[in-house]
Amino acid sequence: EKNKLRNKTGERFFESNELTIRHNQAIKGDYPVFERLWHFWGNHFAISDKDFLAAFSTGPYQREIIRPNMVNTFEQMVKDVTTSWCMLHHLDNPESVGPQSKNGIEGFGTSINENHARELLELHTVSPKAGYTQKDIIQATYIMTGWGRKWDRKRLETGNVMFHQNDHQPNDKVVLGKTYKPKGRLELFDLIHDLVNHRSCKKFIATKLCRHFITDYPTEDMITQ
Repeated sequence: EKNKLRNKTGERFFESNELTIRHNQAIKGDYPVFERLWHFWGNHFAISDKDFLAAFSTGPYQREIIRPNMVNTFEQMVKDVTTSWCMLHHLDNPESVGPQSKNGIEGFGTSINENHARELLELHTVSPKAGYTQKDIIQATYIMTGWGRKWDRKRLETGNVMFHQNDHQPNDKVVLGKTYKPKGRLELFDLIHDLVNHRSCKKFIATKLCRHFITDYPTEDMITQ
């Protein structure tokens, strides 16, 4: 009966409709390089087919988070993607509660979830070549505690996010040798600023772009240029 209802309401066709929009834009659009870049960033910041994310959220996420940021800085794109509902939910960040936070101490949350911090470091910015450790991942996870959902039915699927101070781990955090002072939600933005300007991040992203647009085996000259 659920499947019948999904067919009746059109839910089953949301995902294929979004794919059709992107394919049509790529083939018939006036700016093919821009469209291919859109696909590149969509793959770089990929999300899973979890809890109907593909059916309901991937399309708005691609159109409302990634595409508008293609004319902004990479730093702004990382900020908006990292704090988008799709990425937060995909990587279980709302489940992460700092052990020394108000809710952690009072027993409303018992653990942290490293998924989001790990992907931010490994796949979205500096890559393992930056030499980060498990301790860095845990410290980055503490920085990211508090980011979760805002239960507001009036907001779009990609916009209903807020920072919950009571879930956020207080005290200093140290990631890749830098100390981040307690600043609440601003700690994440400070971390992202440092990650996207890290030399490992620049080389990692440049290499992926070269592989996408030029060759599977780019030279150092291609990457540095």
